[in-house]
Amino acid sequence: MDTEMRKEPMTSRAAPPGRPSRSRSLLRAGDSHSMLVEAYDQDGLAVGQVHGVEVHVPGAVASEEVTVRIDHVSRHKPVVWATLVSVERPAAARVAPRCPMAGRCGGCPWMHIEYEEQLAAKRARIEPVAAGLGQAASAVVVDASPSLFRYRNRGKYVPARRGRKLILGAYEPRSHRVIETLGCLAVEPAVDQTVRALVDVLSGVPIRLYNEQTRKGDLRYVGIRANHRGQVLATMVLAEEPSWDLKEAVDRFSGACPELVGVTVDVNRTEGNVIFSGAASALVGQAWIEERFGSVAVRLSGHGFAQVNREQATRLYEHVADRAARPLGTRQVERVWELFSGPGALSMTMAHRGLSVLGIERDAQSVQSARRAAEAQGLSCRFIEADANQALVKGIVDEPAPDVVVLNPPRSGCRPELLLGIGRARIGRVIYVSCNPTTLARDLIVLADFGYFLTDLQGFDLMPHTPHVETVAVMSHRSAFRRSEPGASRGLGA
Repeated sequence: MDTEMRKEPMTSRAAPPGRPSRSRSLLRAGDSHSMLVEAYDQDGLAVGQVHGVEVHVPGAVASEEVTVRIDHVSRHKPVVWATLVSVERPAAARVAPRCPMAGRCGGCPWMHIEYEEQLAAKRARIEPVAAGLGQAASAVVVDASPSLFRYRNRGKYVPARRGRKLILGAYEPRSHRVIETLGCLAVEPAVDQTVRALVDVLSGVPIRLYNEQTRKGDLRYVGIRANHRGQVLATMVLAEEPSWDLKEAVDRFSGACPELVGVTVDVNRTEGNVIFSGAASALVGQAWIEERFGSVAVRLSGHGFAQVNREQATRLYEHVADRAARPLGTRQVERVWELFSGPGALSMTMAHRGLSVLGIERDAQSVQSARRAAEAQGLSCRFIEADANQALVKGIVDEPAPDVVVLNPPRSGCRPELLLGIGRARIGRVIYVSCNPTTLARDLIVLADFGYFLTDLQGFDLMPHTPHVETVAVMSHRSAFRRSEPGASRGLGA
């Protein structure tokens, strides 16, 4: 979910064809121009053209005629960024945002867009993945989130002061200004209530807030994670040892918030915008929280990755498990490897289907937590600590290749050597779970060169009111099955 990347357009209709730029010299910072919004970029910004130059602007909707003010002109390519001044002809899909912070905190950049339009834009972002593999883009669907508000089970907050008042919030887009986000409509109530309690406690403490420009101060971030029972794990991220009594403040916080199962401290002295160091110790209670995704329970640390939309993530995991368990022609699937398995929720969901699952993950804490959770539930599911990108290349796993490989990599996708290993092993089915359609399309084309073809492609909206979309692609090898496999002879959507 990198906010720095502005490469690919996505739209609720076909993206406009590229046009040659006339001259960026016609556009200067501070000037106002009218334009027609034609698309959205992958950050959710609206995109149009002024004098043949691509203009990106927040707050607009596709098909609107708007007036924008130029903020920044790229020195390297015909792209500029602008501020929305006014909407001259609003789109039918424009709605009034329910949140008073919409457009300011950057967390829900599409709250002004009607939800069906959001889904259409996400579907259009996935359609080129199918088209690039010679399949019918019209068959692509995006599963809607069951909840549009109060769905995020995790919040990350930046501390700041407004006068003498301590606030916890988020950076305003493209700025160092922090705005308060109490009352956020995206996070679950337990998260918001915990943040309010923490603000009350810390307001009376002489905290030296971390300054990212001077790199001085102690309290840097706060992370709050809630589970399916409304219990909460809080993480205090410090840049240095505090000059104030941290233990006394945490004890007061714990007493004011009975839902807390633990408060952890993460000392992160690194520069840059990475929030967690990856190592935290419990100051009060335990250093993990149990979360449930459907039939499985996992243990999550304050820094560990997990999908924030619990209900929709469960639907995605069940979808993957169903595809993984389907026979390969006349042969039943027995062994599955999940690469980049994280805390193990997806691996354990597949194990619940009777599959023998091996999860491979390089984060040691996630591996240990997954092992404990699987053992506690009696699941046929093992986890090893290793670089998933090397699993099929350097013989990390000393056992026969699996029937199915599930890939769940970060935004950057898979390294070439992993795709090469899969292709050479001719694994019967590959299921690829991706949060980035660009790298997904790139990697699937590599697999296609090894004899794989697309049999199933579906999107899942895990983050309403944002441009983010999760995609599940199923690739099958031509040598692995007969015509009984859906899509084997005719392709996706045939």
